[in-house]
This record gives sequence, C-alpha cells and structure tokens, in this order.
Amino acid sequence: MKHNYYIPIYFQTNSYSAEKLVGGILFFSSEQILLKIAENKIKATAQIGNTNSALVIRQTIRMLLEKIESQKHLFTYQYLEYLHNYSNGVVQFGEAKPLYLSVQKFGDFAFKFLGERMNFHTIVSQKVNNIKEFSEKIVSPYIFQAPFLKKSYKVVLKISINKQEIFMLQSIDFQNSMRTIKENLYMYGKVIKGLEKQAIGKNKFALVVQKPTEDEQKQTLLNDFQIKNPNCEIIDLNVLDEKLKQIVM
Repeated sequence: MKHNYYIPIYFQTNSYSAEKLVGGILFFSSEQILLKIAENKIKATAQIGNTNSALVIRQTIRMLLEKIESQKHLFTYQYLEYLHNYSNGVVQFGEAKPLYLSVQKFGDFAFKFLGERMNFHTIVSQKVNNIKEFSEKIVSPYIFQAPFLKKSYKVVLKISINKQEIFMLQSIDFQNSMRTIKENLYMYGKVIKGLEKQAIGKNKFALVVQKPTEDEQKQTLLNDFQIKNPNCEIIDLNVLDEKLKQIVM
C-alpha cells in the first residue's frame, strides 16, 4: 500500500462474549513501523478478565517489538492480513486501515485513538523529538547552571541559532494547581531576566502552554507573565510543530 495505514490491537476481556478493549495501535509508513500500547488498558484487561491477562499481553507485545526490530521486512500487507485473520487469543489484531497521517503526528493521533489521558509534558516532548531529526543544533532536554540560580534548571529545549543567539523553550502545564503554576512561571521568568542581563538581545525565549481559556485566574497568571517578560513568546501546544519547524528550517 502506498499510503500509510494502521492496525488496532485489541485486548480480549471475555472469551465467551468476545468482549475486548482497544489497547494498542500499529502504524505503518514507508519510513518506519510505530507501536503504541496503552498501559491503562493492560491493567483494565486484567481487572475485567483475569490476572494472567496482563502477563500474556506484555509477553506478546515484547515479542512483537522484537520482531519489528529484527524482521521488519516481514510486515507486509499480506502478513498483517494473516495476523488479523488468525489472532484469536487475549491479544488480537484488527484489519489494516488507511491513515493519511505523517509519522510526526502519529503521537497525538495514538493518544486520542487509545483514549488515554494526555500528559502535557509527554506530548511536548514527543513534538520536540519529532523535530530533532531536522537539526543537530537542538539540545533537549537542556540543563544549565547560572550564577543567579541556586540549583540547575531544566528546559524543554535549547537551539543554538548562531554563535550569538539561542532559542530556549520551556513548558508549563496549566492543569496543575495555582501554586505550582505560579512557582513555575516565577522560576522561568527569573531565568529569562538573568539571561537577558548576560546577553541583551541575543536570546529568544518561548513558553508552550495549553491556554487556560476557561479559567480566569490562570489566564491572569499567564497574562501577567507576558507583561513582565515581553521577550518570551507564548506558544499554544496546537501550533508547536509549525513554530519549531520555522526555527530550525
């Protein structure tokens, strides 16, 4: 098949009724084969079915990963049809379906497809990792020591644009408590001010968030941070891919 496609992976919870959960997804493209498994679905299968289910699932997934690594050539469309037609145990493979999606966007799709609760920082890290292949200048995560800080500080990524200019990105999850958000904003603001004093006009900063449009107090925190740090661009998570590509390409 010329286009990309995916296969749902099911975990059977009841052999009599054939009840099952969507527990994983295999994604195929001309570039690579990707596998995503929902850990919460493995646990749910064991609770609904029996305690041995989790062991069987993990063993099957481990063997599948090993086969993908060592025998990628086996994964033809015919082989996937075979898996779909003859898998009838705890782990079952669905029918291959076309999916017009790039490898870079697979992570977001897999989270939604599996119905997982999306961890904000995990999603940011996935987006950053997807873009790292386009530039050797990206360091992620980046940890640095500065004289104005009492301890080391970690940011999502640092890009050396040229010898005099860097781009630094931090992520803050606005689903956290007000106290945690305040502390994180204060610390990043302190880092920005400290680095600006060291190299005025030579550094660019950004903060990636999911804007808290339905929480006025959190939105006020973000607005105040913007006012105090005008040199820091606020980037919505939904457009992070495009922003990073603009910087590195």
